[in-house]
Amino acid sequence: MYRLTDGSDTVAACVAPGDVTMIAISDLPPEIEIDDVGNPDGFLNIPLIYAGPAWQPLTGLGYETTFGGDAALDENLSRGGQEYPKFRYDRRRAELAFMGIRQGEVLGQLAELQLTARRGNNILMVPDVSSETIAQEAIFGRVSATADVGFPYQSADRRSWRARITERL
Repeated sequence: MYRLTDGSDTVAACVAPGDVTMIAISDLPPEIEIDDVGNPDGFLNIPLIYAGPAWQPLTGLGYETTFGGDAALDENLSRGGQEYPKFRYDRRRAELAFMGIRQGEVLGQLAELQLTARRGNNILMVPDVSSETIAQEAIFGRVSATADVGFPYQSADRRSWRARITERL
């Protein structure tokens, strides 16, 4: 059993063995408790984890944002035309469109996010922090810019930026 609390008596998230993703959002520092006595491996394997600050833009994702996925298959084709696909992996991705980033956010939070992304580090993207399916919607992985910061509305206080996030497996 994996348990995440926010320092209070309430449990922010609890995941049973076999579950893949746990998302908990809190204003308090996280405390992670791992109780895995039935683990036959004799060690813990938690390859991707993030606990730290977050940036929630004042204007959320634009309507142009899309969500999808990519799969890798090795495909063998026989002389008779039979197909033998071998599944390798499936990962989620999103094309992010931010259309209302405030000017004050560009040189602060957005610049820090871009620097982290250019260094190849993981970014956690949670499209809706109040969603009941937050664990299925969130993507933790690499971000690459697909457009520079622009001026979408010929306005001095709004900026646009586009990026792609691909799930890190």
